[in-house]
Amino acid sequence: MGERRADLAGPRVRCARTSVYEAKYVVSDGQIKAYYNGTLEATIAYTGSGNYFKAGAYVQANCTNSSPCSSTNYGETNAYSVTVSHT
Repeated sequence: MGERRADLAGPRVRCARTSVYEAKYVVSDGQIKAYYNGTLEATIAYTGSGNYFKAGAYVQANCTNSSPCSSTNYGETNAYSVTVSHT
């Protein structure tokens, strides 16, 4: 979320290629609560501004930092439902 994105690294979840899971983030009262399949996994203090939301696969690897290096490397995701609300 904005300039503090690196501070928000929470639990890493590895899923099989066909796994479906639910992720939920609730941001209020100076906290970000991260849920995985309905279970609260992390609560992070946060007091930033200018935040935004994105959904998808944002692969950070490239040929200078991953192996094997190939033009066929890719990331993929399916979003079955995305809901964003503000109060």
